[in-house]
Amino acid sequence: MNAPKRLIALLLSAACLCALVAAAPASAASAVSTFTDITDPAVGEAVEVLRTMGLIDGIGNGRYLPNGHLTRAQFCKLSITVMGEENLVSDYTSRTIFTDVASTHWARGYINLAASELKGVRDRLITGKGDGTFAPDDPISYAEAVTLLLRVLGYTREANSSWPRGAMTAAEKLGLTKDMPALDARAAISRGAGAILFRNLLTVCPSGSASPYVSALGKVEEDVILLSCNTTTADGRTGAVLLFSGKTGASKDGAVLAAVRTPPDFFQGLRGTAVFDKDDGRFLTFLPDRSASSRTLVTAKAATGSTCVITGVDGSSLTVTPSTTVWYQGEKKDYREIYTSLNRVGVTVTAYFTTAGAVEFLYVGGASQSSASASAAVVRDVGLGDPFAALTGGASGYTILKNGAAAQLSHISQYDVATYDAASNTLFVTDFRLTGIYQSASPSAALPNTLKFLDKDFDVLDCAVDDLKQFKLGSSVTLLFTADGKVAGAEDPSKVRSNAVGMVTDSSSGSDVTVELVGAPTGKLETITGTISGDAASYRTGLVSVTGLANNSLRLTRLTSKSTGSSLNVSARTLGDAPLAENVQVFERIGSGGIYATSLPAVTTKTVPASKILYQRLNYAGAVDLLVLSDVTGDGYTYGIAKNGEEPAGSFGDSEFFNRTTTVCNSENKGGVLTTVGGVSYRDGQFIGLAASLDKLDTLPRVAGSMALSSVTKAVRSDFDLSSMYFSRSGVTLPIYDKVQCYNASTKTWFDGKTVEERLNACLSYGDSFTVYYDRSASEGGKVRIIVAN
Repeated sequence: MNAPKRLIALLLSAACLCALVAAAPASAASAVSTFTDITDPAVGEAVEVLRTMGLIDGIGNGRYLPNGHLTRAQFCKLSITVMGEENLVSDYTSRTIFTDVASTHWARGYINLAASELKGVRDRLITGKGDGTFAPDDPISYAEAVTLLLRVLGYTREANSSWPRGAMTAAEKLGLTKDMPALDARAAISRGAGAILFRNLLTVCPSGSASPYVSALGKVEEDVILLSCNTTTADGRTGAVLLFSGKTGASKDGAVLAAVRTPPDFFQGLRGTAVFDKDDGRFLTFLPDRSASSRTLVTAKAATGSTCVITGVDGSSLTVTPSTTVWYQGEKKDYREIYTSLNRVGVTVTAYFTTAGAVEFLYVGGASQSSASASAAVVRDVGLGDPFAALTGGASGYTILKNGAAAQLSHISQYDVATYDAASNTLFVTDFRLTGIYQSASPSAALPNTLKFLDKDFDVLDCAVDDLKQFKLGSSVTLLFTADGKVAGAEDPSKVRSNAVGMVTDSSSGSDVTVELVGAPTGKLETITGTISGDAASYRTGLVSVTGLANNSLRLTRLTSKSTGSSLNVSARTLGDAPLAENVQVFERIGSGGIYATSLPAVTTKTVPASKILYQRLNYAGAVDLLVLSDVTGDGYTYGIAKNGEEPAGSFGDSEFFNRTTTVCNSENKGGVLTTVGGVSYRDGQFIGLAASLDKLDTLPRVAGSMALSSVTKAVRSDFDLSSMYFSRSGVTLPIYDKVQCYNASTKTWFDGKTVEERLNACLSYGDSFTVYYDRSASEGGKVRIIVAN
């Protein structure tokens, strides 16, 4: 029988098995299955693959009964269904083949069809007991189940050879019995073991075929990452999936597809094979790749620079490049764009490796270690012994991480919030708090499980319920959050003030703003949107404190600090007498431009003078955890080739007036990455750096900063050390910028490449002589910005 054109219709059209009736609720999810009574990972994965296909279900109340036996009748139905032969079942229902399969038996048609030969298509799949009976309700044995599936795959000769030993040997060689429990061939198999067999069936190649069985059931795409298990399609259909494929020309790269059933959340972030309906493209199921090389850690901190390291709470680490692909909140980013979101405690990161052992890409998501505990402790009285004794169950020697940095009990303050991870004996402590309007609660304000705050929904822990009873809906409240973003407490804003700090990253219209919070404990609080009174753009020059008001409005306050008169010693990690926190966050501004995130490793000078330090903040331990620098790294400029132009500025009578413009072109956009108006004068074709101001003339920004690049000529390949990313020639030794641009002087085109490594290799492989352009001297923090192959 040919494979079905639409497996989805065949799988869902039939009535479920008697013992496979109700779907498991999503809320029943555990570490290995959506069914609460499955604990074996191999069984859990197999059941979820088949459940997502619509092939099997549970027995109700979130249970699957994995240790219950599969009957011969049930196995026949599953086999006929997975083969796509259900359309023939009705033709075999009226026949009497076995005396003990009555006309009223629910599986009569499936049993008769499985026991019949379809000429030119397949041999019979199963036989009776030799006395005219079938024993439909007896448990099916291991050997019988394996033999039936071998025949499904077309290995009839192997299935019948020296039974049962020959069948069991053939199944093992094919991989059909992989991950099966140790069983005697004649022992009854459980529902869990049966699921493993059918899951394995999908990946075994049928006789005479080089493609796995699953490829006959739908369109198959390998090496796919399942980014989201429950999203919404463009036309509003929920329960959809978001997929990514790194293969060139892959049809499902970044696709949002409607699904037969929503796959389990713990498949999210895994690499494997996706199966789609051949006709309408709907997602059918996902088979995780068991051989995929990956490693997961929970972050303690992250850093960027020429070498980027993510450190886990267990002391492990991952080394990546600035351009490493990161899948974050369903979007494709590179590491340098989102590393600040990883530079905090409790973010789950999965790294996938190439065959050479390098990190290919990162997936950010999943439950953090800090969320392993459903309880939290809010410090109400400081100095009365160990405030976390009840939370830790009296454990001693635990590690304290406060706001992502190592801390001591002496660093704990009133209203700090802690959760405890027993596996690592670690307390995750945060002092993050935010003031806003208590909008709503569910199921009720008297006993809330969740609440709405700043137009976002947050889980409420039991320890916060009594606090919230003191506040009416619509009132202002300061919420105390755990390190993974749950509400652990609530206080009157007159007693506890918001300490949320961020930067305005978008202000497309006069009063609408997006604020990116610094050190937010959860991705849900990384960005806040709202309206303000006044000009939003004026807040983009520095950090702001944030308070939520009614009607989705925000109050922003510019943060200012008096200069300490002390310089920053980068290598010693000190600002005057104050040490830098291990997770210090660094920002930068160029002239009248906006503030943007950078990092300490991006600062290549030994010291930064006090005049270049715009803002500094001390944390609970007296260490500097926030810095805003003034044009120190040079990374805020756009580097490329200058192109001059004009923009109409108005007219007087018959005369028109124009403003002079300067555009920078590079590989990111040959037609122009940045265009500014006025203030500079460079010749066409000159290599320059340009930074935009927040001030505009008509629609174009003015210039916040600019520079003509210096050059070193006649460089050769040996002058470039790509392992350390340094260039050295003629007394000039400089780091190579992790966004360096590469230009072909012969063809007057830019070298393209997804990563800096690809661009550099293409450039250095092209010519024998190079001109290197840099922005500043090494003592001033300069870097190689452009390399030209002559």
